[in-house]
Amino acid sequence: MKKLKLTKKLKEEFYDTAREALKGKMPPHIIKKMISTDTFPEYAPYYERLIIDSYGNILVFYNNCYSKPESRRFQVYSPDGKYFCESKISFGQYKSTSRIPLIFHNENLYCLAELKNSDDNLLQIIKVNLR
Repeated sequence: MKKLKLTKKLKEEFYDTAREALKGKMPPHIIKKMISTDTFPEYAPYYERLIIDSYGNILVFYNNCYSKPESRRFQVYSPDGKYFCESKISFGQYKSTSRIPLIFHNENLYCLAELKNSDDNLLQIIKVNLR
């Protein structure tokens, strides 16, 4: 895989997301100090999350590089580490989520997400069929 250099633009997008998420939860001067430390590595990690489904398969999620994609790509490995495939989860009418937990049960993924065109930030439980 090609390394992705963490550019100033990618960092600023991340900071904008962090500012919005922390707005009203932390004093502005604390947020500014956190951002000023700039602890980013030179390159983005290839992956951002590893989880196990209800059958023991290993799902390795690609790093989305701090963007908000319409889908989340991942690789699937058997419980003993054999590569199965690459796939993605599309969120449709919901905002893409990195919220934890992602729960697997009977070939379905359950997670919390917000509607794309909602102003109330109300989280809903969504179910994505993985067949």
